[in-house]
Amino acid sequence: MTRFGFILYLFMLWPVMAFSPAYLVENEDLEPEYRPFKKGEFLKFNIHYGFIDAGEATFQVNDTDLYIGEKKHYSVLVTGRSYRSWDYFFKVRDYYYSYIDSGTMRPSIYSRSILEGDYRDKESYFFDYGKNEARGKSQGKDTSVNIPFDMQDLASMIYFARSFKFFEKEVGYELPINVFFGSSWFECGARFDGYENITTKMGTFKCMRIIPELVSGRVFKGQDDMIVYVTADENQVPIRIESEIFIGSIKVDLVEYKNLSYPLTSKIH
Repeated sequence: MTRFGFILYLFMLWPVMAFSPAYLVENEDLEPEYRPFKKGEFLKFNIHYGFIDAGEATFQVNDTDLYIGEKKHYSVLVTGRSYRSWDYFFKVRDYYYSYIDSGTMRPSIYSRSILEGDYRDKESYFFDYGKNEARGKSQGKDTSVNIPFDMQDLASMIYFARSFKFFEKEVGYELPINVFFGSSWFECGARFDGYENITTKMGTFKCMRIIPELVSGRVFKGQDDMIVYVTADENQVPIRIESEIFIGSIKVDLVEYKNLSYPLTSKIH
């Protein structure tokens, strides 16, 4: 994987956490507290590598109802793509789909389709929480994985994490989440680190600093080398993500939003 492919891949894993053996998640501790998003919400981000605009990512909730069995689900699509000016060097077209139970905020079905240079991959899974099992296909092979009762995929965990009221928590609050990835699952965590005003092309926002629990020595320089700045209001929308990694630094900024659930009261000017 080239540098750009890695950068875009890293951003797809932004969602306020990274793989870490820090926690064992108990399902009764992770009841969603509210819904900070609604059908039709759309978020678009620009991915910078140094001074270069390298690509973009989008997060969108389908605006139609979806039922699996008799349960209503959110249909979520997360995409990552290189800009056309980069396609000649390294083309990226990544798609992550998640169908999330609107009551429990746990995904029922997850799939992803990856194109990164010469690398291609597809996988899809059904989460059977009655049997604590994820069943599906990965790299063309049938796969079955034992999972805990609370499980999130790479797309659903974005919306699940936003469903906890960080703005009502004390500084230092930590959120554990189990994340399914690559035919396995990981224990992850994020820490509420305080408040800070962040200025982007969209204006200045009062934000909460969320620090992922990171594994030092892999792709990050240290334990606190990624910061996710989230609006300090009921939307809890990511405004900026900054990270120092061994190959340089990346910055991801929100550049467009539609159909937020609540007024963006965190915007100062």
